[in-house]
Amino acid sequence: NTMSPSGWHILGAGAIGGLYATGLAAAGVPVTVLTRDTDSAAVLMREGLTVEEPDGHELHARPLAEPVVAGGASIRRLLVVTKAQDTVAALELIAHRLGPETRAVLLQNGMGTADAVHLRFPRLMTVIGTTTNAAYRSTPRRLVRARRGETWIGDGPLPLPVIERHILSEALAESGLHAAWDNDLKLRLWHKLVLNCAVNPVTALLDVPNGVLAGTGPARTLVAAVCIEAAAVMQAEGLPADARTLIEQVVRLAHESGRNVSSMRADVRAGRTTEIDFINGYLLARAQAHGLQAPCNRTLTELIRLRTATAGGAA
Repeated sequence: NTMSPSGWHILGAGAIGGLYATGLAAAGVPVTVLTRDTDSAAVLMREGLTVEEPDGHELHARPLAEPVVAGGASIRRLLVVTKAQDTVAALELIAHRLGPETRAVLLQNGMGTADAVHLRFPRLMTVIGTTTNAAYRSTPRRLVRARRGETWIGDGPLPLPVIERHILSEALAESGLHAAWDNDLKLRLWHKLVLNCAVNPVTALLDVPNGVLAGTGPARTLVAAVCIEAAAVMQAEGLPADARTLIEQVVRLAHESGRNVSSMRADVRAGRTTEIDFINGYLLARAQAHGLQAPCNRTLTELIRLRTATAGGAA
């Protein structure tokens, strides 16, 4: 293995991937962004990335980059920030570089990605992550960090040796972004899942900003229905859950991210496939496994599937 032991590879060149790539490169940590093609790799290495922090401070760095289909040494630490539905296909492209020593941190919206990856790569050591950082790309080489959040990682289908947990979270935290190990990650993941279940499909279907869900009347009724169903599923999963608390969390997030365009709304607008199968679709699958009904989440899921199918985004 010719990889530097402290090096990272980043798969998925979106805003969150760019945030980590810039932070790691600025800290002097070897980091390589895996890009779609040679041209984009060359541009990224030549021009670098600039992150604009919430306080106006700017961070500029030039991470290494190489096309995803290139050969190359085995990968030791991999941060996967692709869309949930693209993850397995993206990993297929670098399958020849994934070995027993690879540690893949899956940092995605929704749940169920790790199970899909484990099915295809049963021996790959995956670690599941969740982040409350928010960022968007204002120009091709410029990222705006909209919210300074926290990143938590925890066990995937194969438990990580205890001795490695602190080492891996420290290695990720070298980016200057918070990162820590959480033994109770499942609860955190479910809380974020419920937020996504309530906010994403509704804002996408109505083409409205997140703040609309903080309104009264019909918006609250819809949020409540999603959360009541989710709380029942969480309890069946053996997790503590209170519908009222979940509703308050959703309304608070909707209020705080008032003008934000949800990721699903952006995908629907662009005619792309959405992460619905890993958000409300995942909640439905778990509901079914426990013999529970979740009619509101089912309706939202079917409407999003119908919306993308009729918009020519069924590809």
